[in-house]
Amino acid sequence: MIHRSKKYLELETKKWNDSVDSSINLYAMISLFFAFGQSNEKQYSRSYTANDRYMLKCIFRNLKNGEGQFTNFQILCGIEAAIPTYYYKQQGIASIDLDKDEVIAPLSLMSQIRKTQVKSFKDHTKHVNQLTQLHEKLGPTIDKPSKFFLEKISDVGIRSKVITICVSGFTSDDVAKSEQWKTILETYPYTEIFALNWNSNTMKNLYSHLLKEVPSIIAANQGSVFGLAIPQLRPILLGMATFKIFRGLKEEVWGITYKEAITSGIYLAHILANTDLFKDHVVNLVGFSLGTLIIMNCIWELERLNRKDIIYDVFLMGGVVNASDFNQSTLDVVANKVINCHCESDYILKFLLKMVNYSTNPIGLGPILLGDKRVQNIDVSAHADGHTKYRDNLDKIIPRVDFNEDLHSLL
Repeated sequence: MIHRSKKYLELETKKWNDSVDSSINLYAMISLFFAFGQSNEKQYSRSYTANDRYMLKCIFRNLKNGEGQFTNFQILCGIEAAIPTYYYKQQGIASIDLDKDEVIAPLSLMSQIRKTQVKSFKDHTKHVNQLTQLHEKLGPTIDKPSKFFLEKISDVGIRSKVITICVSGFTSDDVAKSEQWKTILETYPYTEIFALNWNSNTMKNLYSHLLKEVPSIIAANQGSVFGLAIPQLRPILLGMATFKIFRGLKEEVWGITYKEAITSGIYLAHILANTDLFKDHVVNLVGFSLGTLIIMNCIWELERLNRKDIIYDVFLMGGVVNASDFNQSTLDVVANKVINCHCESDYILKFLLKMVNYSTNPIGLGPILLGDKRVQNIDVSAHADGHTKYRDNLDKIIPRVDFNEDLHSLL
């Protein structure tokens, strides 16, 4: 039965491709898009869902795909961007100058976020309180992260029904997000891209913690106890001082930030599922290092909330998430793919992460063994042979992963 249906589909696809021109083909795709975008009266429901997008991708594959300058999925992305851009122009929103405080108030929160950009990581005064009203909607039962706001890093004029949220890793708090995700911005110039700012700590704070322990290291190196030099105790004292430093890093720096990542991930899930901030938007998630922990806690919380209409693609790089944590996950809230880029020679994950969490088996070192067709494990050792090499080589990694694309279907 399945074989007959497949043969029939192939026959009808050939008939369509042989009988219609490109203009009719485009008209058919636009009509299908609007057919999938019928509104729903239910609160926080989506008129365009991640599953709608997945179905359109599958249908568009069979409509003269790859015969023109653009693939049909790229045309779908263009339609997704054209509709909201036209709507905002009709409403006159695109011409509003949001540098003037008096015009910000009447706009929706999403419009404010879309139109507010910063030049450096220090200029976030317009962002910091943006989610205060949303937190009131979520209620007191949801833990609020110590820092959490969204910053649009793509061009302010770009609008789309599909947005991408990028989540940076450990000690990225004082780094400009537009610079961190520069390659993503250059690769997807017509995609609406946001960065999640969270309390990921800073290298300055990390160095401050280490400098605080310098006197104890000097004393240990001299074999000094209560001001008395006892050279025979030097190895023991150095070992004790080193242990104290790593314990401090684990509990006071890494441990606090790790918990903050979990809280931020769960909070993001509730922002997506239980507020109207991203209503009628499909969401892609991109994360690096500790940012992958935020993303996966968001995914697992969406599973608990049974929200299968929001997330389309998930792109993980150098992930710190424990591979065994996927054993209880179905990933059925992800409509398309979970892409896990890993590298066996990532010594930051292999050694430094083990020092603060010995029992972990991070997904950044190897594949996610879940047996789910949505999971794509990609060894990027040939392009990024270490934890700090991902961003410098994203231009080589992205063509392999087919994130927010459908080029591999043409191969």
